[in-house]
Amino acid sequence: MTGPNNEHKRAKETLHELNARVQADPSHKLDVIKAYYAECSGSDVEAADMALIVKDIVEAGGKAVDPVPHIKAATPILIVGMVIGGLMSIVAIVGGAYAIFKNATATTQMNIWGATISTGSAGVAFAFLGVIGLILIIRAAFKRIALPK
Repeated sequence: MTGPNNEHKRAKETLHELNARVQADPSHKLDVIKAYYAECSGSDVEAADMALIVKDIVEAGGKAVDPVPHIKAATPILIVGMVIGGLMSIVAIVGGAYAIFKNATATTQMNIWGATISTGSAGVAFAFLGVIGLILIIRAAFKRIALPK
């Protein structure tokens, strides 16, 4: 009878067997894993697959996997876009502050998620849009760009 519990038990046994062999000769981890793969590849496909996965983990050596090449190539474009968006947001905030200082008035009305925001001060609207833009840019920066360690 094969079922999820038996498959789980078999996977666990396979990993324990592989671990015992690696622990017996830790200076040759990759060679031990490759030998185990060669031994299992003809008879036990699941064990051979697990050996390949473990080999990949050992070869990575705790290093982070490189990002996908097209994302890596687009990083400079993302940075430029974020800088331009950030500068536009800062200009909107400064312009809003200046408009508030000069008492510039204009009927301004915005609908955001069903809520209507209206103000008679053009500066408040500019500053509000600038803050929203800046929040979105900062969020995108933290989401997309990995900071060097």
